[in-house]
Amino acid sequence: MEASNVLGICMLSYWHTEMTDVWSHGLVQQAIDMHNSAYGKNFSVQGRADKVYPDLRDRLNWDWVCNDQASELRAAVEVKRLTRQLAEQTHSELHKIGQGISEGIRDRLRGSCSLSVDLPGPEFKVGGSAQRNRLIEHLAGFVVENAKELPDEGTKTVRLEAGDRLSEVLPAGTWLELYKHDPAKLKLAARQLNYLRVCFGWGTFGATEILTGDELAEFRKLIKKVSRQLGVARQMGIQETVLVLVEIGFSAADPRAIESTVRSLVREEYDNIDHIYLVGYPAVRRLGGIAGPPQPESASP
Repeated sequence: MEASNVLGICMLSYWHTEMTDVWSHGLVQQAIDMHNSAYGKNFSVQGRADKVYPDLRDRLNWDWVCNDQASELRAAVEVKRLTRQLAEQTHSELHKIGQGISEGIRDRLRGSCSLSVDLPGPEFKVGGSAQRNRLIEHLAGFVVENAKELPDEGTKTVRLEAGDRLSEVLPAGTWLELYKHDPAKLKLAARQLNYLRVCFGWGTFGATEILTGDELAEFRKLIKKVSRQLGVARQMGIQETVLVLVEIGFSAADPRAIESTVRSLVREEYDNIDHIYLVGYPAVRRLGGIAGPPQPESASP
């Protein structure tokens, strides 16, 4: 399937490492803050479920436990990411290539520049070491050649066409933008440095109506799994259950499509999920859940 026509979503749980726990904790708190405001609650994150309940280790469980100190209510929170594996892997590889370009031209660049490489889509495959080295060499040459002619605050923009030299290592339709900084506008410590900042990216494509086909099947599988996980919390007497979906730009998921899909699900598929929130966009949004939307009179002032 073409990535421009579908969301290409793959559902993954967070890796349970210290670094991602910190990140996950912050995202959960964003959703809980909105929940508190909408429903007049005072939940805060207490800790990971398998630490609050040690007996849950190595058993089906969920991610986080939240407490409402005022009411002594507890909430169980599961976190899932919406991501496209190839896009996330490619982004990581291109970041390393950008570092290689910057290091490779340190002695040949005069001044401070930024290079943006806007790919047509996330399907670009970096390839083996030989291809990586060619990509670094070609882009380094583009920077060195054009930076000499750019005035301060000048920009060089190029759209690659088939047959261009750079099309040997980048797909046609890629946009390159090289910008030269004005030293007078940089911090004093950076004015005498020669450096290049490289940023790779691509446009986003997303459905705006509803998930279908393989994407819908994956999403339903995710929701059913979370419902089983939070069902364990229900059995333990925890009063509220929350699913936090996280999208950080790799799935190209449109929030309207996710929200429409949630509303189309049969209640039995998520009968243990009171609330579903989406974070990662500019504003947290509630997508649904069996508890129903907040009523205006219950919201905090």
